[in-house]
Amino acid sequence: MPDGQARDDTAITAQRRNLSIIGITALSSWRTPPGIRADNSIDAAYLQSWVHKARELLAKTGHAKVGDKTIGRILAHAPADSDGIWPPEPVRDLIEELGCDDLESGLLDGKISTGLLIRSPDCGGDADRAAAAQFRRWAGQATSQWRTAALLRTLAKYMEERARSQDRFSQEIQDLGP
Repeated sequence: MPDGQARDDTAITAQRRNLSIIGITALSSWRTPPGIRADNSIDAAYLQSWVHKARELLAKTGHAKVGDKTIGRILAHAPADSDGIWPPEPVRDLIEELGCDDLESGLLDGKISTGLLIRSPDCGGDADRAAAAQFRRWAGQATSQWRTAALLRTLAKYMEERARSQDRFSQEIQDLGP
């Protein structure tokens, strides 16, 4: 559906609907950003070229907004740099260069929902607090890249809230007793 257009399901053929479902499924399952090498390093030029070309094509078809969010969700799966910092420098460079709220929103969504986490009901929010602390450390290392640092602080705040929620849940379980 092009950006800003109302949905008209009567004009969508069964073939078009099926093609859309296949496309959405493929994009939702995409876990390796373009330009990732076998050693987990990133070909920055290839990644940048791919993102720019994809955004150009999406804009031509009126899908820039949803496209940027999808690109962000894909970039959320980029591996950390060799020094352990996430997002890796080529992704940080794109965040800063593009200054695109939709891409950053997609990146946040992708990082937050990177998989099902099963935990013991009594473990509390320790894992989420540790993740929040890691995001804050990375934000401190990305100080010259203000959009990236802000994104990392947003992730840290989200993880801190999730930790508090897990603490409350664990306390409720403990209060129920054996």
